[in-house]
Amino acid sequence: MKITINNVRNANELDEFCPVEGQWHVDGAGDRSRAGVEQSVVNWMDAPYEISVHLFAMNGHEIVDDLPADGIFLATRKPMTAQHRPGGIRETERHNMKYNAYTVSISTDPIYYGNECTADDAGRIVEQLAALFESQFPGITTVKHHDGEGSGKTTGPDESIVQEINLWIEDNWTNAL
Repeated sequence: MKITINNVRNANELDEFCPVEGQWHVDGAGDRSRAGVEQSVVNWMDAPYEISVHLFAMNGHEIVDDLPADGIFLATRKPMTAQHRPGGIRETERHNMKYNAYTVSISTDPIYYGNECTADDAGRIVEQLAALFESQFPGITTVKHHDGEGSGKTTGPDESIVQEINLWIEDNWTNAL
């Protein structure tokens, strides 16, 4: 079974979790395999992370029976969490991603950092935390608040990325002390 992948649009945006659309064609009259077409798309994309591939007929309808010779695919990046990969987010991925849609909150309350922490100490720690988070997660927004509740809380559109950011913060926030 020879499979041709063509007319792929916006393949470079897969890194930003944008869906990628393209077409596939199975040459020959042999058995057509959904798994074979999906694997061909994965191979063609050559992504350093897992992707999901969904196949559709050329008219855009879902394929429910036999696989036609031609169709459209939609590839999406599967979120990677620290549970899926030992070591969490790879350093190169973290610096290549843009985190503009994510926000992390930081407490300015001195007591949050210990009984002996002064307001000046807390101010210095908060600025160092903000710089640390922004250097590790380019584009992330840091929000400062006075109560200790929710410090380090991260919000954003992809819960698995939020979890990865929180795990990284949990492991590294003391570097700002």
